[in-house]
Amino acid sequence: MPQSPIEFKGSSFTLSVVHLHHSQPDVIRQALQEKIDQAPAFLQNAPVVLNISALSGDINWKQMQQAISATGLRIVGVSGCKDDAQKKWWPARAYRCSLKAKRTAKRLKRRLRKKLLHPLLLPRASTKRAW
Repeated sequence: MPQSPIEFKGSSFTLSVVHLHHSQPDVIRQALQEKIDQAPAFLQNAPVVLNISALSGDINWKQMQQAISATGLRIVGVSGCKDDAQKKWWPARAYRCSLKAKRTAKRLKRRLRKKLLHPLLLPRASTKRAW
């Protein structure tokens, strides 16, 4: 029986969530950079979800996104949207950001396979064994 060219499966991913408590992009960038400097290997180019539930009022979302991206973090999602202005900001960027997340995940997977994981620990293409 031929195998289907695609398959849908459920998966779980652990992502860091950045809870924003300040509406000034420069303040957020500086705070993020200080955290990244404490653990650069863990946070460099990390995919993150922004939780914006604590923010209200007029926020320059473009500047906020640029400030966060300038630290090297990759925004892959936003949670905690309370009003229409917050909900309108994200969908325009969701597709582009999801593509960035996919590329980042692929690069990370390749990097892990090349450098960090022992070849015997990697999944094999086939589970059949020729005894």
